[in-house]
Amino acid sequence: MSTKYIVDNLSGQTINGDLTINGNLTTTSLNNGYNDFEEYLSTEGTQYPYGFVTTIGRVWNGQTSLGGDALGTTKSSWNLDNAQFVKSITYSSDYPCVIQVSSTFTTFSLGLIFNQFLVNGSVTIPINTFKKIDQFGNVAIVDVPQANPNSIQASVNQTGLMVTKSQTTPINNNLKTYSVVVTLTNYSGASTIGSIVISDKMPIGCNFISASGTGFTLAQTGNTYTMTTTDVIENGETKTYTLTVQGTLPLSVGYAVDAVSISNDTDFASRPMVWAGTSITNGTGATNYRNNYTFLLKNWLKDNLNVQTRVVNKAISSSQTNVMEDFRSFNNWYDFKQEPKFLFIEYGVNDIGQSIPTATSVSNVTKMINYYRKKYPTCYIIILAPFPAGNTTTEAGLVIYRSAMQTLVNSYSSSEQVYIKYIADTGNAWNPVTQSGTYTTDGIHVNNAGRLLILNAITNYITTNGLTFK
Repeated sequence: MSTKYIVDNLSGQTINGDLTINGNLTTTSLNNGYNDFEEYLSTEGTQYPYGFVTTIGRVWNGQTSLGGDALGTTKSSWNLDNAQFVKSITYSSDYPCVIQVSSTFTTFSLGLIFNQFLVNGSVTIPINTFKKIDQFGNVAIVDVPQANPNSIQASVNQTGLMVTKSQTTPINNNLKTYSVVVTLTNYSGASTIGSIVISDKMPIGCNFISASGTGFTLAQTGNTYTMTTTDVIENGETKTYTLTVQGTLPLSVGYAVDAVSISNDTDFASRPMVWAGTSITNGTGATNYRNNYTFLLKNWLKDNLNVQTRVVNKAISSSQTNVMEDFRSFNNWYDFKQEPKFLFIEYGVNDIGQSIPTATSVSNVTKMINYYRKKYPTCYIIILAPFPAGNTTTEAGLVIYRSAMQTLVNSYSSSEQVYIKYIADTGNAWNPVTQSGTYTTDGIHVNNAGRLLILNAITNYITTNGLTFK
């Protein structure tokens, strides 16, 4: 089997320049008119330079029409409800192998298929600008030279004869056995005379099982075999036998991506609606982002008040207000080029669960409020009362936390409270004792039905208090 290596002899290197298929790599710009699209991604998204690594182990067994054991469709562990923008993919394997990569690009770009790449240790495939990938699709092993019986040319003892091997065909997937048709062709210009001996050695990644064909006699020594025939082969004629081998090479191919996960709708013309909070706001418990109160509120504002915003979800699983303060003061995590319309703060349950003193939580939230009031004077800063918790100990701690947050907001002057708000009703949206099973998945993480109650509490507050927007 002959394999064309589009990229060869790469070991831990990066390919420079565009990749090609049929001489052309088609990509589509994602910046929607903005020259600083990557800057938006870096400031509003979550960078994953260490990648989402998916490793799939296979024993080479010559399957699929590509001649390799198909990895099939590999999906990353990404939350596909968010937009994943990928700049490069690094493939690695424990043995040199040739892979064929195809990817499904959606929304902002066209379908793209990469040609074949030799992974020798690792190879990094650049995309050169961030592309939106909802699913990183098919990865197929096309060739594993150390395990491919076709990688070693069989020899023949007479001149004017040629030995070729067909593409492998699987016989028993469980036993990892497959067959190869070996063809002997006479192009000498005359009939053969005497014994013809074909000698063939298997590579280290597969074992010789058998070889059989009419008129051939087999001899074997270890992983090397010979096939001998005394039949006369006329000029231009062929004679074949079937070789059976078994794959033994344990091969795994993994990939990592240089990517940004961004949970907004990339409507960069609208002012942000920023969310700081825990895994609840991040989306845990919701079926998908469409059921999260973050996007539900965005659509409510648009449909009912003609207010355009874009969701920028900065919530982090397992985080508490210490994390928020650290990211605010050292990472510029909540800074934006455009002044946000809203900053929603959803904290409390992890502060209680991780034994953060209430005074520390109040201090952290105070710093965030004061920072935003100076930096973004027309942004509404809205503290959500922590949602009801099914655990009685946690709920008891949240009662104290809610009271402290209400007191904090009340400590600001009436002119400051125009933009500093506390929504108490999110803390009593359901009964924590009798209704946690109805509105949460585990007593903490809010399900779709519970998120509608949170949405209603927020929208009722906006309507009742007559919030206006500039």
